[in-house]
Amino acid sequence: MRVDVSTIRDIKGAAIEADLRGAVGSVGAAGRELELSEPAEVHVRVTNTGHGTLLVQGKAKARVRATCDRCLTPFELEIISDFERQYVRGPEGGQSSRSPAGEGRGDDVREYQGDVVDIGPDVRESLSLAMPMKLVCADECKGLCPSCGKNLNEGPCDCPVTSYDVRLAALADLGLRTKIDRRSDKD
Repeated sequence: MRVDVSTIRDIKGAAIEADLRGAVGSVGAAGRELELSEPAEVHVRVTNTGHGTLLVQGKAKARVRATCDRCLTPFELEIISDFERQYVRGPEGGQSSRSPAGEGRGDDVREYQGDVVDIGPDVRESLSLAMPMKLVCADECKGLCPSCGKNLNEGPCDCPVTSYDVRLAALADLGLRTKIDRRSDKD
């Protein structure tokens, strides 16, 4: 996703707005990359703040294909995020003036060459950060039966109802007794 800044590049205080639509690749983090089901939509405002610096502010919207963490059903999730980044004009010839470690201007500043600013990496990063940690198809999703694996959104299963949290069942096997159990032994 590229923005042509030729009309504002040399005019301090000048700004342009643009609506863009395009691919940004997959979004996500921690080994959980999700593909977009359609191109991302971005509204961006670019302002020349002087001395070769541009302030890019935008709002990105995308739909991704996901799998519900509770019931394993595929669904589409809409992600909306805001982003802001400063870009500074780099030296002509495409050589970056930043050191390999990113020292100098900081990680919130990127370089651009010529009359075009590539905001694709910022859009992708912003959408990735806006993804929820737990992907669920609906807030009221009941998930899967821990015994038989049936999708409980499609109806109840025939498994016996447990009165305890199955995630703590291993503790029951250890023979741990509660304070209440010990008090009743004294009586």
